[in-house]
Amino acid sequence: MRWGLLPSWWKKPLSELPSTFNARAEKVGEKPMFRSALKSRRSVIPASGFYEWTGKAGSKTPHNFSAPSCAPLAFAGLWETWRDPESDARVDSATIIVGPANEWMSRFHDRMPVIIDWNDTNAWLAGGDPGPLLRAPPEDALQEWIVSPRVNRSGVGDNDEALIEQIAAPQFVEAIQS
Repeated sequence: MRWGLLPSWWKKPLSELPSTFNARAEKVGEKPMFRSALKSRRSVIPASGFYEWTGKAGSKTPHNFSAPSCAPLAFAGLWETWRDPESDARVDSATIIVGPANEWMSRFHDRMPVIIDWNDTNAWLAGGDPGPLLRAPPEDALQEWIVSPRVNRSGVGDNDEALIEQIAAPQFVEAIQS
């Protein structure tokens, strides 16, 4: 699937599509870009974790976040199918829903993916009222560690498992970034 929701009704060139790789939980039901998918095309996006960066531009420190048990996380997602008006090619796309960070996460970023408890995934997929499910997870739902700044190089070794390994000495990260 293409990352970044592409609504079925989009008629303009793809270069004019606004950023849709995240949908804000607070407005997802109101925004035309996401409203239809929220009603009938919800998904659960399993993830081993996610990254956030801290620090100043040019010397950001990447952090990996995962479940303390290392079990997969269940991100609230949406999907769509779009047909290219010129070629009639079908394009499937997806996005995750993000909401305000819980207190623990706010040390790193003011937003975070909406993580659904695996026991609530059927309720999410069933399409009922999303409100109770679009909330920040409990404070102890995640663990964090600093990882290699190589993760900052998108498209280079993206499948390298070493990208999520903890850096033993934080000063090592500072030395690499300077």
